[in-house]
Amino acid sequence: MLAQTVVELRPHAILFRWCIFVSQQLVLFIYVWTNVFFLFGIRQEIQKCW
Repeated sequence: MLAQTVVELRPHAILFRWCIFVSQQLVLFIYVWTNVFFLFGIRQEIQKCW
């Protein structure tokens, strides 16, 4: 009974883990790009001031 339940839940666990992995990668990607654009914007502002 328990083994059958585990086998039935395994695909959901894999899907769940994959979704978490993708969401983490997406958050990291957005975080890096916002930092890059932020730093680039600051650099342009500094150049304008000079």
